[in-house]
Amino acid sequence: MALDIGKGDRTSWASRIRGEERIALVDDLARGDRTHAQLAEEYGRSPDAIHQFASRNSAEIARRRAVLQGELGAETAEKWIRDKAQLVDLYQKHYEDLEAALSDPALSDNVRLRYIREADALLHRVSELMGWLPSRTQVQLDMGGVKLPPLGTKWVQVAVDGSGADS
Repeated sequence: MALDIGKGDRTSWASRIRGEERIALVDDLARGDRTHAQLAEEYGRSPDAIHQFASRNSAEIARRRAVLQGELGAETAEKWIRDKAQLVDLYQKHYEDLEAALSDPALSDNVRLRYIREADALLHRVSELMGWLPSRTQVQLDMGGVKLPPLGTKWVQVAVDGSGADS
């Protein structure tokens, strides 16, 4: 009795995606930066085969996507920290230059004052970067339906529904 491996399954055993190719395809699908048609061309499969693979392995692809997003978050945090450290270093060098310039006894009072203000601003920026100062917040005011009359007109008390009475 001959065994027909391909019956009942659109993907024959010979064309199943296995091993390193399978791992790479799961990674590519998890990244989501290419279409099934593009992946099909790259892997030498039909778009339908890639779609079926994605459906069958959706849980594994979702787990891999979560891992990749975590790695991206870690990379982003590392870059943010590096950038912050470089900025603090730049501020430190600039502050040292100002400090050296301020030690000059021949410096005019106007220039000295400008350098002192700039040094103070640098220290303030570093304090903000390091989180030593509270962050500045934006306040939004909800007027709750209050309507203001056009300029030059008499003030009227306006209710939320738009009706008004003279004040």
